[in-house]
Formats: sequence, C-alpha cells, structure tokens
Amino acid sequence: LRLQMERPKMDANVCRATRRAWGVLALAGMATGLVACQTTPSVTGHTPATAAAPKGYTEAQLRVLREAGFRETAEGWELGLSVKILFGVDDDRVTDSAQAPIVRLGRQLREVEIERLRVEGHTDNTGLRAYNEQLSLRRATAVGKVLALAGFGSGQLQLRGLGAAFPVADNANSEGRAENRRVALVIPPQR
Repeated sequence: LRLQMERPKMDANVCRATRRAWGVLALAGMATGLVACQTTPSVTGHTPATAAAPKGYTEAQLRVLREAGFRETAEGWELGLSVKILFGVDDDRVTDSAQAPIVRLGRQLREVEIERLRVEGHTDNTGLRAYNEQLSLRRATAVGKVLALAGFGSGQLQLRGLGAAFPVADNANSEGRAENRRVALVIPPQR
C-alpha cells in the first residue's frame, strides 16, 4: 500500500528543503525502530523472495531487520533509503543531520552480528549513463563512510553504483527523479 497525497505547488527551493526535512525525520524514525507499512517495488529491481523461512539469518537478526523496516527480497533483506535519504541533483553528500540515524542503524545491525552489507547507490536518468554510474557509486561510498563510524570495515561493505538502472519512481517529473536519487542497503544471508 503506497499512500500519495496531493501537495500544493511550491518553488524548487521549498520543495528541496521540505523533502530533506521529511527525509531526515523518516530516517530518524527508521533508526529508532519504527516500521513503515508500505509495499514498494524492490529498489534493486529484483522480485521479492517467496521462501517461508529466511535462511542464513538468526532470529535476533530478523527481528532487528524487521523493526528497522527492511523487507525480504530474492537477494537478502533490503532497506530502501529513498524515503529516508535523498540526494540533490549531482550531489553525493550525506547531510550532518542524516549521519546520526545511519550510525545508529549500523550499530543495531552490528549488535546482532550483521557482518556484511551491500550499499547500492542510484541516480535519476538525467545525464550520461557512465557519469550516473560514477555518481551512484559516490553516493554508496558516502553512506559506506557513515556506516564505517558504526564499526563496519571496508571488507564488510560491498559498494555498488547502479546508476539509473533501477528506478522506483517515474523519471518523467521532478518528484520521481528526486525519489530515484537514493541509496539502498541490502543484507545478504549472514551464515
């Protein structure tokens, strides 16, 4: 279930500031264990897994993943940070206000012995494909650096720049492009 609300027309600066403020609030809520009830397309473009009992995870790991808002996919448990952290056009910086919630989430994952993460950066479809792939990798790297503050070493993080290959929204309008400038975390089976 995905809720959409009509929004009044605002100029671009107000829209960006509003999206960032909501993004910070949503990331803080996710890091403190609030679970959003939504079904969205997989940010990696993979179909959800259909197995009844996830293999490769402990019960404690599954509890933390569910509480943090991760959902099971064919490749592991995935947290799409599109609603949580958005990047501006041609931007790869994690804001200071978004760093603390990411660190808290990283520490929660480490406490239940989540040892490996895949950090996937995404872009909208504006610009050249090769540039977007580089930009999306820089976004993944920026989030990876924040996760390092939670104790994840470089050998525990797989950073991927996927460019515009897996949009979660329509790139035909500015709101959709903003949703596609994101990072997703994927937790592969741990054992």
